Amino acid sequence: MSVQKILVTLLVGCTLAALGCAKRDLTEERNELNLNRTKWQQQNISSYSIFAIQSCYCKQNDLEVLISVENNVINFVKDSGRAGQARFSVDPADVANHVYPTIDELFTKIEKAIGERAETLEVTYDETYGYPSKLVIDYSKNSMDDEITIKIRPQILSQ
Repeated sequence: MSVQKILVTLLVGCTLAALGCAKRDLTEERNELNLNRTKWQQQNISSYSIFAIQSCYCKQNDLEVLISVENNVINFVKDSGRAGQARFSVDPADVANHVYPTIDELFTKIEKAIGERAETLEVTYDETYGYPSKLVIDYSKNSMDDEITIKIRPQILSQ
């Protein structure tokens, strides 16, 4: 076999191997999403307050907010008062445009990332309630401004 044929064979083999690695099986992510979404829904919590920090290329980057949800609809979003954080006002248009997510909207973001095969999808779910407590999505590592990290912690969870 000539050197050229060996190189071509190696190149084709490496390319096929790389393609196989790029197409990861998303069954585990889907199963984990469904399990935790069901756990959250079984809690029957429609009104709650959470603290949320969103890291992205957006104007509310790394600012902690308090999100109050009544009957699965955002009631208000305000500065959390976190120590060391500059005070700021929440733009009502951002609330209307769902910049600040409810827990159900976080599950939808995860479902979308799975469906669109985001290159990075890391989710930490609360063991008791099932809500996503940390979410990292990067649709394309080669693109700028498409990454998002959201961390939430409950203030009040009630039925």
